[in-house]
Amino acid sequence: MAQHLIFGAGLIGGFMAGSFASNGLAVSVVGRETMRQRFAGDFTVTDYNGHEAIVSNINFIASGEKPEIEFDFIWLTVKCTGLVQALIDLKPYVSDNTVILSCQNGLGSDAAVKAVFPENIVRRVIMTSNVALQSDVHLHRGSQGDLFVEAHVCDDGRNLADTVSTELLVAQHIENIEAYSWAKLQLNLANAVNALADIPVKQMLEQRGFRKIIAMAMQELIEVAHAKGIVLPKIAAVPMHLVPKVLNTPDWLFKLLGSKMMDIDPTVRTSMWWDLSGNRLTEVDVLNGAVVKEGMKLGFACPINQRIVDYIHHAEANEKRKPFSQEEFLSA
Repeated sequence: MAQHLIFGAGLIGGFMAGSFASNGLAVSVVGRETMRQRFAGDFTVTDYNGHEAIVSNINFIASGEKPEIEFDFIWLTVKCTGLVQALIDLKPYVSDNTVILSCQNGLGSDAAVKAVFPENIVRRVIMTSNVALQSDVHLHRGSQGDLFVEAHVCDDGRNLADTVSTELLVAQHIENIEAYSWAKLQLNLANAVNALADIPVKQMLEQRGFRKIIAMAMQELIEVAHAKGIVLPKIAAVPMHLVPKVLNTPDWLFKLLGSKMMDIDPTVRTSMWWDLSGNRLTEVDVLNGAVVKEGMKLGFACPINQRIVDYIHHAEANEKRKPFSQEEFLSA
């Protein structure tokens, strides 16, 4: 049986481990020693559609602990902000035939992985859902979205995506992963707004001011992607080029057109909110900042995304920040 290692046992990595294990796969996770108890007994993963799995067959490896087995697949689920150190720590777990799955947000993280492991196959993976901690031994996927896995055929002839796909986390086999990375980046532009808003995602989307800010940021990305010749695939409830238009509608109309966007657990917040609230550096530079950077290469200004980056950096540097004002942002 192929051996899977989740390197980074946070919310996303933990949920993937539970989902994979529920499918009978051989799964190990690497994490801080403080996380050992999470995987020591029964571990529960659920989703907003009511699916549930309770697993007890996940092997835990403490960070720095020497592995006793060789891994066929390593799912690298650490955030971009921790990638440099993670690639150093990952080396003892990588063998000659290990396939590394780069699961980072933003653009270009796989290049860093390939630079450190040039002899290994590296594939990109895109997780489009939010995961929340229900308890120390219960992770919950609170929003719609599949797991997009860059095309890879296993030794038994099956697509890797088919091997790991479950009811809890449907995986799709994707040939043009670059376009999907841009589509996911479009959705991720809302992460910073949610962090600044300091409220659950669903509550944020109920307010047109926040939706307008997100829509303007997304429109900048769409224009940059169009200039690069990238056709954004549909990974949301509506086609990606229409998402800003739907977000920008009045509240009464958004309730009709955006009803599927609101199909989300009312407690869900984005990962950037968790980072900002925990006084950790965020991924804003590889999300909104990536749009600014790609736009500059083409001579495009992306002022909305640049202002969002500036707001987040200011918040990172000020532990006691004042509440974010939609009106102030929109009127500037």
